[in-house]
Amino acid sequence: MNSRKTQPSLTSHCCGDLLPWLMLVGLIIFGFSSRLLIADIPNFKPIAAIALFSGFFFARTWMALLTISLALLISDWQIGSYHWPIALSVYGVLLAGCLLGRYFIGQRSQNSGRRFSKSDGLRIGAAALVISCLFFVITNFAVWATGLWYPQSTEGLISCYANAIPFFKYTLAGDVFFTAAIFGCYALMMALLTRKSEIVQLTADAAK
Repeated sequence: MNSRKTQPSLTSHCCGDLLPWLMLVGLIIFGFSSRLLIADIPNFKPIAAIALFSGFFFARTWMALLTISLALLISDWQIGSYHWPIALSVYGVLLAGCLLGRYFIGQRSQNSGRRFSKSDGLRIGAAALVISCLFFVITNFAVWATGLWYPQSTEGLISCYANAIPFFKYTLAGDVFFTAAIFGCYALMMALLTRKSEIVQLTADAAK
């Protein structure tokens, strides 16, 4: 009689029910510390990538939203406050990133036990591009809407976006780099667990 093969998952191999909470704490620490420590390159931060991965990883939406909210709140507490329309736009885009990771890339619970396919990689890359563009469009619109730096006119809006273009390349580079790094590490872990499961299964079959 052949034994039934089971698909590997991080939950079944590491820390059980504690894994989501460990991941939540780890992502929060990574998120707020990176905003404080990575200061040499403007907008080159992993916070958007963390939002995408949180939406993908956590089975409960509120855990993904809590992760990114706490990472932002803790780091903003250290960095200092900024005008509320801009803050709302930043928080709104990144919370939307959690939903983008959940519903566009797909939930981990639906993908557990299989490696990322080419289409998965394309969706992840597209999500990084989308959240970069959303951040650029929405946050800079909020900057213009405050009326503090640009006149509230068409010319002022165009000038606001034009002046922000040099920073967009750093935003895009950071989002793509950190999204690839975070999801790549997850894919590598899944591949290692898959290999381990195959070895255990072969050993069990050989012992019969």
